[in-house]
Amino acid sequence: MKINFRIFAALLVAGSFSCKAQLSTLDSFTHLGDRFDKQWSAGTFKTEGKTFAGSNSLNVKMFNDILFRTTFSEDAKSKFVNGTQKRNNTLVQSEIKAEFKINGKWGVYTSYGSTDALKMNNDFSKLVFFGNAVYENQNVITENSKYISATTTTIGATRNLVSSDKWQLKAALGVQIASRYREISATKLGVFTAPRGSYLYIEADGLSISESSSGLQGAGLSGNLYGSYAPDANSSLSFSIDNLNILRLNNKTRLDLDSSFRFTGVYLDVLNDSSNFVDRFDSTYNNVVSRSRKEVNLLSLPSTISLSYQKRLGKKAIGSVSLSTIGIGAFGVSGNVGLHYTFGPNFVLFSSLGYGNFTGLQWREAAEYRTGRNSFYLSVVGLQSLAVSKLTNSYGASIGYAFIL
Repeated sequence: MKINFRIFAALLVAGSFSCKAQLSTLDSFTHLGDRFDKQWSAGTFKTEGKTFAGSNSLNVKMFNDILFRTTFSEDAKSKFVNGTQKRNNTLVQSEIKAEFKINGKWGVYTSYGSTDALKMNNDFSKLVFFGNAVYENQNVITENSKYISATTTTIGATRNLVSSDKWQLKAALGVQIASRYREISATKLGVFTAPRGSYLYIEADGLSISESSSGLQGAGLSGNLYGSYAPDANSSLSFSIDNLNILRLNNKTRLDLDSSFRFTGVYLDVLNDSSNFVDRFDSTYNNVVSRSRKEVNLLSLPSTISLSYQKRLGKKAIGSVSLSTIGIGAFGVSGNVGLHYTFGPNFVLFSSLGYGNFTGLQWREAAEYRTGRNSFYLSVVGLQSLAVSKLTNSYGASIGYAFIL
C-alpha cells in the first residue's frame, strides 16, 4: 500500500482567525482589527487567501516533498518513521474568500476552500504512506480512525445584526456546493501481511467508506456567525463559528463493513479519489459488499469554532489568548497567546505562539499596512520551519487586501 500524494497537494491555513476586538488601537485595521465590519460602509471590499499544513507527526520536510518531489526524501522519512508519536493527526486546509459591502446592513461574499484531514494510529499511517513490506508477518491495527477530503464553493450574503460601542454581531448565510468529497472511518481496522507478501488479511470493525463518484457531490447551506463584546475600553471577548453547514448529497453511497477479507496480488490505494475500493474485492465477497452498500443523503463538513480574549497592555500593545477547534475536536484543538503592537497609524504587527494536537507548535507573524483607502496584509505560520524543516510540523501563509472608504 502507499498513499497518493494528491491528497495533500492543496495547502492551507487552519487555526488562524481574525481578532474582532473593539479596542480603539485596532479600529484602523481590517485584517488585524475590526474596521471592515465595525465601519460597514457601502463599497468596501476585502479578500484573503490562506494556506496551511500541520501535523503532530509528519514534518515540514515531508510536506515539501509532497509539493516538489514524487517521493519522500530519506532524511524526512527517517525522522517520521523513528518518531515516538502513537497517533498521526494531520490537517491540510486552503481557502480563498472575498466580501463586498452593499450598504450599511448587507454584504455579499464568496469562498472556495479545501480540507484534507487524517487521524489514525501512527504505525498504520506508516503502512499507508510507505507500504506494507516492512510489516511482513505482522498485524498492524488502528482504532478510532478517520480520513476526510472535501472541496467546496460558497456564495451568499452577510448581515450586520448588531453594531455598538460594546457589542458587534455579524451573520452570513450562503449556498454551498461540494465538488469533491471522500470519507473513510473505522472503529477498528487491522491489516496482516503474510510472509513474502503472498496475501493481505484485513479485519474491519465499523469500517465506513464513501464510494468515489465524479461530478457534483452535493449542495446545501453554509452559515457563519461572528460576535464580540467589549465590557470596557481595555478588554474584549470575541467568538466565531465558520462553515456551519448541511449538504444534500448527489447519488452518493457508502460501504459499512464489519467483516474480514483476504486479498491476493492486489494494489490498494483507498485514499485516492479515483480508486474504487470495491473493485479490489474478489467476486466471492460480492454478496457481503452488496449488503453493506447504503445510500447517503446528508453530509455536514467540519466547522471551526474560535474564542478569543484581548487585553490592553499599554498604549501600543494588546495581548490576546485564543482557542479554536475543528469539527468540535474531531480534527484538532489549538490554542495560542499573542501580542498586537501598533507602530503607528498605518502599521500593526501581530506575533503569536501556539500549539495544537493536529498542528504541533505554531509560531505566527502577521503584519498589516494601510495607505489611504488600501490595506495590505501578510501572515506566515511556522517561521521556525525555514531553518529546521525536519524538526517542525506545520507551516502556512496568508495574504490579503482591503479597500476601505
